[in-house]
Amino acid sequence: AVLLGILWPAALYAASAVSPDATLVVAAGGAVLWVALMLVAFAGRDLKLPFIGPVLQRMAAEPPD
Repeated sequence: AVLLGILWPAALYAASAVSPDATLVVAAGGAVLWVALMLVAFAGRDLKLPFIGPVLQRMAAEPPD
């Protein structure tokens, strides 16, 4: 979800430089992906992050200094 929050606005900005139709496609695609992520989370199935997931899990397991 965080990655989507970073990439979606950047993709919208880039698509707006191309055409209004491209912006609409990116906006709709991002909205569908966002709703899908929310439904997956609601079902209790968190998505796995392939590279950074294990690092984040280790960081979350350690108590803060």
